Amino acid sequence: METKRVPLLKRSRRFLRYCLLRSLYAAASSLPLPVARVLGRALARLGLLIPGLRRKTLAGIATAYPEMSAAERLQLARATFAHFGNFLGEVCCIDAITRELDRHVEMPDEDRARYLAAIAEGRGVLMATGHVGNFELMARRIGLLGPPSSAVAKVSSDPHMTAFIDKLRSKGGYHVIWRGKDKAQGSAFDGIRQALAEGHAVGLLIDQDTKGRGLFVDFFGKRAFTPRGIADLALLTGCPVITGFIHRKPDGGHRVSIERIPVERTGDDERDAQVLLQTLTTCVERAIRLDPGAWPWFHERWRHRPPDEALSKDEPSKRALA
Repeated sequence: METKRVPLLKRSRRFLRYCLLRSLYAAASSLPLPVARVLGRALARLGLLIPGLRRKTLAGIATAYPEMSAAERLQLARATFAHFGNFLGEVCCIDAITRELDRHVEMPDEDRARYLAAIAEGRGVLMATGHVGNFELMARRIGLLGPPSSAVAKVSSDPHMTAFIDKLRSKGGYHVIWRGKDKAQGSAFDGIRQALAEGHAVGLLIDQDTKGRGLFVDFFGKRAFTPRGIADLALLTGCPVITGFIHRKPDGGHRVSIERIPVERTGDDERDAQVLLQTLTTCVERAIRLDPGAWPWFHERWRHRPPDEALSKDEPSKRALA
């Protein structure tokens, strides 16, 4: 399959952006972690000054929390960008954090036991998660436990950035399965099946609106288009399904939690996929509600709408034309 060539000007801009980000990363990685977090928060705070980003953030919060006042929504938006700043600072210092990972990222014995018990079944494990808290640290905490693990990620528009992220994550003890990197090598779905066959735990972020195959499930009281791959794979392979989330503790550290999710099989795969995907999405919503500021409200989660919703909106105009 022939790949569409990106214009030179666009490639040049992406490369310059990559060079800038790499320079900032190199500079920040040499700083003490508290300083990196402070600088990250200062940089991220500028996001609220960008009109489009501010509008998307407040709109997302209003959808999920319609009962909030305008002042409360603005306060949550500020917390969102503060979290993102902490996230950036920690990612820049991730190698230093890794040297003391047990101190920075707690994984209680009961959660570790749930994870290792699922792995021990020998069929691979599907782990649903979301962009809640510092998910990069969670992936590294799990990746360095010992059993093989993988994470699914969307390829960057710049191949240099993809290579950099791939190297950064591989140092965390886990493999990255890229969506959209090289169609000639097969789909991410095939890559996940192969990883499961090899006994990997495969983490999938299921809390964003995507262009791939999906289903509409309830998310904060409104239907949201959600990637269905994890549900289809669970029903196809019969492997264990778990959720994994990470939350910031008051002392600045983090805590990882693991939960085993039962998979119902009635013989109606479409119905069972819908039920499982709703269950997993409800788990994501519950994790967000524990710390709403630790989720990227600027993501347009409810962008795609169900066909029946679009039809219902058209009904008044159709009646008026009759």
